[in-house]
Amino acid sequence: MSAIALLFTLLAKGLPMVQDKVEHKINKKKYLTPVELAEYLNISIHTVYLWTSTRQIPFFRLSRLTRFDKDEINQWMDKAGRCLDGGG
Repeated sequence: MSAIALLFTLLAKGLPMVQDKVEHKINKKKYLTPVELAEYLNISIHTVYLWTSTRQIPFFRLSRLTRFDKDEINQWMDKAGRCLDGGG
């Protein structure tokens, strides 16, 4: 087996474990990057940037860095869910 094939085999076998570690890391964080938020909400990064640019989602900036408070995101999602259910 070539070195490249071995590398791909090892990566394929370890991928679920890496994904679990990423999810665990995101679940422990209070502030998320746009990429982490996309992963957390299971949406595309394009959608995160679209919602941010149209101010549809709560966010803040640290200089040029965009960050999302996970507690505010959870509240925002709860409120959006109530509106969709007709209760908001």
